[in-house]
Amino acid sequence: MTTGGTQQAAKVQSAERVNGKANAGSAGATDAVQLSTLGREVEALQADPARAARLESLQAAVTDGSYQPDSQAVSKALVDGAFEK
Repeated sequence: MTTGGTQQAAKVQSAERVNGKANAGSAGATDAVQLSTLGREVEALQADPARAARLESLQAAVTDGSYQPDSQAVSKALVDGAFEK
């Protein structure tokens, strides 16, 4: 087989793997996807309409300059969060 033929064969085998076609060496092999618990938690938060409304409200307050966070509460939450782990 020529070098060009070898390269073409490698491309075909690679394409077969990507398209889910198993070659003789990988008969019976399967692919699996597993989401982490963090991924599931993020997905759940994105689906929460109450959270979406709260974020929209906060975004509007930041945009119009009326958002005034309590700096002591923010500092305490940062310190407490750092010691949780």
